[in-house]
Amino acid sequence: MQQLSSLTLIAWSVWLWSGWQSRGLMQSWLETPFDGLAWLAFSLWILAALHSLLRSGFRQDSNLSPRQNTHGEAIILLAVFLITVGQAADLRVCFHTSFSLATAVTCVQSVGGRKLIWLLSACSWMPALGWLFHGSNTQVVALLRLVLATAGVLAIIRFRDYTPRFIWRAPS
Repeated sequence: MQQLSSLTLIAWSVWLWSGWQSRGLMQSWLETPFDGLAWLAFSLWILAALHSLLRSGFRQDSNLSPRQNTHGEAIILLAVFLITVGQAADLRVCFHTSFSLATAVTCVQSVGGRKLIWLLSACSWMPALGWLFHGSNTQVVALLRLVLATAGVLAIIRFRDYTPRFIWRAPS
């Protein structure tokens, strides 16, 4: 059995803590007209993270360079900072952002642009997006949420790169 690193244990603890602090999301999604279909965007977004976690076999990538590992530590520190600010100022957006950051460290094993696109697509399920576009049509906001979530899913779920078993060459 693989031993968990201290960063992994801390990351999962922060994930649980920020998830608990974000427990009001369901109520917000049900009561606010501009948060319609945010639950579906969240489902798509979190399924991509679970797919990445299952694909990696529930193990942290041991091939990470020290620089990439430091990025994970910095992201977890930022998530803890956001939770603290969220509790001090009663800002739910800080809880939601820390939850998405902790999910990125714990579940998503890819590194680079794909992970960044997926992480930015987390705004698709946050109530802050509805607040930002509160002057728009609710159907447009719902469609925007689904487009952003789908972009994040497509970025993180990498379809197998097609590599042909043989290269066919035309007879000369």
